[in-house]
Amino acid sequence: MKNTNNRNKNLEWFQNLGIEEQLNIFQDYAEMLRIVATNLMQEDIEKNAEKDIVDKSRSQADITAGVIIREA
Repeated sequence: MKNTNNRNKNLEWFQNLGIEEQLNIFQDYAEMLRIVATNLMQEDIEKNAEKDIVDKSRSQADITAGVIIREA
């Protein structure tokens, strides 16, 4: 309930600002969202890179095992 009250007060405060102040705040939030999106994309890239390394290691292990079996 407290969060809802705070949210309502914040929205009321924001609504009472002038349009220029509202736009400045909105621009700040847009920049924050861009940062979050960049971090999420970087995290996704890193996870995919780790997965690729594991997949390549498994493939190499399979190839090595196949060679060892053929030589045995």
